[in-house]
Amino acid sequence: MVVAISKAGLGTGAAFLSNVTWETLEKLDADLAETGAHLTYLDGCLEIMAPFSEEHEESRNTLEQLLDIYMRTKDIRFYGRGSTQLSG
Repeated sequence: MVVAISKAGLGTGAAFLSNVTWETLEKLDADLAETGAHLTYLDGCLEIMAPFSEEHEESRNTLEQLLDIYMRTKDIRFYGRGSTQLSG
């Protein structure tokens, strides 16, 4: 497993892990459930981000609203999933 640490963005840190199995992801998800950490997983790669700040949430909310308006204007079908936007 390879681990990389980043401290970019709005004061949040992130860890990137590769070669993570689904079983490991489920264990980490359970272990970190109370921390507020955000996990993103795709094809064995896992990103663990520190909890977001209030400043980040304001920016995220504004960006979410702009994307919502844009996709509706362009008639792009999308589904809001919490902090994730999926288009299809």
